[in-house]
Amino acid sequence: MTAAIGMLFEYGPRGFARFCSSELCPMDTPHVYEIRIEGHLADRWSDWFDRLAICNDPNGETSLTGSLADQAALYGVLSKIHSLNLVLISVLRLSTNRAEDVY
Repeated sequence: MTAAIGMLFEYGPRGFARFCSSELCPMDTPHVYEIRIEGHLADRWSDWFDRLAICNDPNGETSLTGSLADQAALYGVLSKIHSLNLVLISVLRLSTNRAEDVY
């Protein structure tokens, strides 16, 4: 999701952007996110990252995936990534409805 002059855009699995108004994408509802970082993390970090699932990929990246309560929780996780000096690769809000994946 990207902010541009007061508008929010959500990127689907094929990279297409779609507009999200505050009515369509409220910031105070839980969503599932995939956050990719450079390097590997041990599973013990899961609790510190709001119980997100940690998956270390063979390409040297780690994905943190799971539901976050709201935008504040997302920013909290991103702040922790910053505090550890980890390199952020991407943040994706995943669709929970497969019909939304088709554009």
